[in-house]
Amino acid sequence: YPSILHELEQLVQDEERQRTLIEKAVLQLKDKGYNIVVQSSTIIEQFDEIEELQRYSNRIDLLQLQIQSDILPFDPVLADTFVGRANDLITTPSEEIETLEKNVTTISTHLQTRLNEMNAMLRQWQSEGYTYEDRTRILAEELLEWEHLLPEIEQQYHRHVGASERWNEIKKSWNHQDTTIDRIVGKIEHTDSFVDKIDALEQQWTEKELQGASLIERWEQFGFEMDVWRYKMTHDPRQGLEELNLHLPLYKRANELLETMLHLD
Repeated sequence: YPSILHELEQLVQDEERQRTLIEKAVLQLKDKGYNIVVQSSTIIEQFDEIEELQRYSNRIDLLQLQIQSDILPFDPVLADTFVGRANDLITTPSEEIETLEKNVTTISTHLQTRLNEMNAMLRQWQSEGYTYEDRTRILAEELLEWEHLLPEIEQQYHRHVGASERWNEIKKSWNHQDTTIDRIVGKIEHTDSFVDKIDALEQQWTEKELQGASLIERWEQFGFEMDVWRYKMTHDPRQGLEELNLHLPLYKRANELLETMLHLD
């Protein structure tokens, strides 16, 4: 009889502990906003109900954590939207959580992929010698802004590449140096200024070519052989024009002598 009483007391104490655990679990879930109505009459079934709801609560917690870590840095407005949808699933647990989990995972993966692609593009530009505002990588919170600016930046990049190729040809052909250009070459944000400077140099080249061609044509009409000067003008009109101008007094003197000879009786 004493053993039976002892065992009964143990059973009562175990039941009290179990009910205490259930009550604590219910309070914790209610603090999180869950509406709990335990419908089962047996403790084991009540434990099953609570355990199932706790698993659901853990899924909500993980979902909210994923929203905070994977979406909030990119887009706070979108993150708030998803948090609101998750909170709606707390008061009324639903199978919709699975759909929301998939949406959050898909969007977070897509955002991260876009960020990786953007940074890969910046690294590629850097390897080619080009930078935009000295940035080698962008952060998650900058992605949307950079994507908004990207079409214009890419356009500037292509213009800058073309101007850089022209600048390298000018330096090689003219043996020309310009520190004001060297300071901005490769810096995409200075593309407009860079292109203007290259256009101005090429305009000078064209003007020198036209001036040289005009002089060559003039002296050819006087009967002088000008093929050497035409060759020089083609390869470096600026240097060629300078040299031709230095030789003009000789051509003028030679032309005067020819005129004198023609007038001899």
